[in-house]
Amino acid sequence: MRRLRVTQAVAVVLLVGWVALLVATVAQGHRTSSYSDLVSAVRSGDATDVQVSPSLRPRTTNGQRTVEIRWRDGLVRHTTSVLEVRGRQAGSWGDGTSAVLRRPVPDALRALDPGLEITTISRDGDGDGDGGGGGLGVSATYLGWEVPARPAGAYLALWLGTVLLLAVGPEPRRVTPWGWFWLLLLTGPIGAIAFLVLSGVLSRKPVAAPMALRTGGGWALILALALGTVTGTLD
Repeated sequence: MRRLRVTQAVAVVLLVGWVALLVATVAQGHRTSSYSDLVSAVRSGDATDVQVSPSLRPRTTNGQRTVEIRWRDGLVRHTTSVLEVRGRQAGSWGDGTSAVLRRPVPDALRALDPGLEITTISRDGDGDGDGGGGGLGVSATYLGWEVPARPAGAYLALWLGTVLLLAVGPEPRRVTPWGWFWLLLLTGPIGAIAFLVLSGVLSRKPVAAPMALRTGGGWALILALALGTVTGTLD
């Protein structure tokens, strides 16, 4: 009974942690978007708090540089990267870039909206150009969101804690242990919250019935791959 209570307490802490992490992701993170999304937001006047990393120097006649752009559209913050190209550089999409531009990013955006306010910031946090402030910093990406390093570290800790609970905890319901493992591995927070809520780990009688029908590892793997593709955890 004491072990059961400890298991339930750990499960509650993990569940609260996952929910808090998802809230922090939306509050602090940036949704990975495309340059066309930004263009649409600028044209409609919905893009605010636009920030870009440094472009190529004005006198550069030949070269290329990846420029990161961040902006807010309503309550959601977005991010994308474009390749700025000068001269005879071929320029091709890749490495996460969503467009190729032949002129400075601020100029391209202000051509869409002359009154658009743009802040140029460097990756190490030093202001540059139009006022500066707030660096791009170190970040990680999951579920299609780019988040600061601290929430990313919390994600890893919560994931390891949930996997450990699966390994040493009671026999789960609905899905076999291997099935739950694939869901945890490939769907991140979605699989973790599903495990904590549906596996019976929070129940007073979490042990699965000996002959209870449960989803096996193979079917769970297929489901996890499908969910991971839809939610972006496998991008």
